[in-house]
Amino acid sequence: MAIGGGSAIQSQATVYLPYGYNQDDSSTRYDILYLQHGAYGDERTWMYEYGDSFKNMIEDKLISPLIIVMPYLPSGNQWYHDTTPIFYSEEIKNDLMPAVESHYHTYVSGITDTDFTASRSHRAFGGFSAGGTTTWRVFLEGLDRFEYFIPMSGGLTLGGDGSTDTEDAQRLANAAVSSGYGKTDYYIFAATGTRDVAYQGLSAQIEAMKPLTEAFDYTDTDFADGNLMYYTVSGNLHDYQYTYEYVYNGLRLFAHHGHLG
Repeated sequence: MAIGGGSAIQSQATVYLPYGYNQDDSSTRYDILYLQHGAYGDERTWMYEYGDSFKNMIEDKLISPLIIVMPYLPSGNQWYHDTTPIFYSEEIKNDLMPAVESHYHTYVSGITDTDFTASRSHRAFGGFSAGGTTTWRVFLEGLDRFEYFIPMSGGLTLGGDGSTDTEDAQRLANAAVSSGYGKTDYYIFAATGTRDVAYQGLSAQIEAMKPLTEAFDYTDTDFADGNLMYYTVSGNLHDYQYTYEYVYNGLRLFAHHGHLG
């Protein structure tokens, strides 16, 4: 890919194919989850550093088989801070998504914007820490391609302490309303732990989102009752080991009422 007329660069991602996936079986299609690491992870963190949790969830039929794509963004807080706002529009949307979904058996029928829009109900984006910030950024810009979002331990403002909660919440609501999609066309499962460094800021943002009912209907039960849920676990810290629980519960709740699987 080339950014701003500069020279092309190479980037990488880990693609997890679910148990039973057969590249020769073009009739079987799979939902897809894009999962973004944090400032001090990489594309291998979830699959290689923390075990086989996703693999086991699928093989044990706890979640439906799906393809998981984990893009790489160079680590470091400053780099992430500068790059997160453009990572979706400059790389994921234009390069990674067409490359992955034109090769593997997803629900996209081609690689035009119309093809991705038509298949948005089969696509989720999630991320941890700074990857959670990336997830909110994708919500701002990518509602035409994604219906489901799992931001974990990170708000729209990277490193936010809650001071920008009202502004951030309103930006998200404005993006949702201006997208033209209704409240039953997108779902957010936000999650963190009560001892996570992101807990204060993310909690403040979610609280500020709740009254913005033109865009969000908050629910603490399931997605039959709303499109925004906030899942917190007492004692969980800011660490990848806790994210498997968050992703598992988010996917299960999406699927429970016929969403994403």
